[in-house]
Parts: sequence; structure tokens; C-alpha cells
Amino acid sequence: MGVASDNDDEFMVSDLDEIVLILNGLAVRSIGVSALFHSGADVLLTEVLGVDASAGVAYLDVNANEEWNRQFQAAANAIFVAYADGAKIQWASTQIEEARFEGRRAFRIPLPEYLRRIQKRNYFRVCTPTAHPPICHIPIAPDQEMHLQLVDISIEGAGVVLPPKPDPAIEKNARFTNCRIEHNDLHVAGLTLTVKSIWNVTQANGVQVQHAGLEFDGITQADQDVIQHLVFKLERHQIKQDRDRRL
Repeated sequence: MGVASDNDDEFMVSDLDEIVLILNGLAVRSIGVSALFHSGADVLLTEVLGVDASAGVAYLDVNANEEWNRQFQAAANAIFVAYADGAKIQWASTQIEEARFEGRRAFRIPLPEYLRRIQKRNYFRVCTPTAHPPICHIPIAPDQEMHLQLVDISIEGAGVVLPPKPDPAIEKNARFTNCRIEHNDLHVAGLTLTVKSIWNVTQANGVQVQHAGLEFDGITQADQDVIQHLVFKLERHQIKQDRDRRL
């Protein structure tokens, strides 16, 4: 079984049965998995299709972009990250092969010897809806704003999709004040955001986009409460979608 860290929040899972259970859970619920390769510079969005415990392998969905499939398969190693039920699930692989799973193309990786399942408030991150996502408004000049769609959010920060030609002001460590996030009847204003990372993402349809990770800097407790309310609301919506999908 996994061994807890000092704060009992972080678990290193090394029991094979538990690893299989966790990965199968991702597969059953079709939870998105980010596969980071090229030292984290590139990300391929995929899903766990299934697990063959007797063979010691897991199967992942391929991407619509064949060039990115090739680069991913040729990568020396990859780190896989998923978020489920308020937990961050992470594992690594140094072997990626093309295979078949239930008659379809897939990637095959060895089952990890261990994975990390981290469950604590800071990692309670949810994906945002694609139809009507929250919008982050970032002032980059006195009379100019960028309007970026959120792809995920937690009380520590948010991930956004950058436009095809992002403004040069959006760069790592850039800091913006008086930002706001709006979604339906929720409104959080006066935020200070710091760009922590920018990376390439190849979506499931093969389209390449850039994402940026924004950190909330000096956020007030009142704003944390509003964002936490949005996180819970989005998570309830995802749980309902998962339940409807299984019916």
C-alpha cells in the first residue's frame, strides 16, 4: 500500500492492485490525462483506455495529429498527470509503444512501479466546461485587455488557452494586476496574476495550442471563497456528467 507523507495528504502508491484500480478508474470515467514529454515542454492530451494487469501494461488513446504521435512515441520518457475527485494522480514511463486495444490504435506503456496520488486543498483543480468556460480578463495596457478562456481552476491559480498569436506581454514571470474572472453569475475582480509557465498542447483533435499557467498572487480569503464555490460547482457538474455517461 502507499506510504503517507508527514502531513498524511500525499500518498506514494506502490501496491499493484491499487495502481490498477486507480488507472481503471480513470479509464471508466474517460478522465483526461496530460502526457508531458520533452522535459515538460510539450503536452499530449490523452485518456487511459484500459489496463491489462496480467501483462503489466496500460493502454492510452492516440492523438489525431500523427506528427505528435510520432514525437510522443519517440520520447525517452513521459510524465502523466490526471485530476480526479480532488486528487492529482501522477506517474512516469520510459517506454511508449504503439499497439492495438479492442481493435483500435493505442499507445501501450508498462504499468508504473508506483504513482503519486496527492489529495489536498491546493490540488483541488477542476476542468472548466468547453461550451461556456470562465473568462479571465487581463489588462495588458491602460486601454487594452486580453480575454482568455480558462481550461482549469483551483484556489491557487488557473490554466488558460492563449490565442494563436499571444501578446508579447504574456511571458513567464510576467505579473498583471486588476485582473478578473467571470463565469455566469460569478465575478472575481482585482486579482493579481503571475504567469508561471507556458507550454504547447496537442488536443485530442490534433490541433496545437498554447496554454499558460497563472498563479493567484496575494488572493484574499473572500476571493478564495468565491473561487472555491466555482470549483465545487464545476466538480458537481462533472460528477453528474460522469454519472449520465455510465447510465
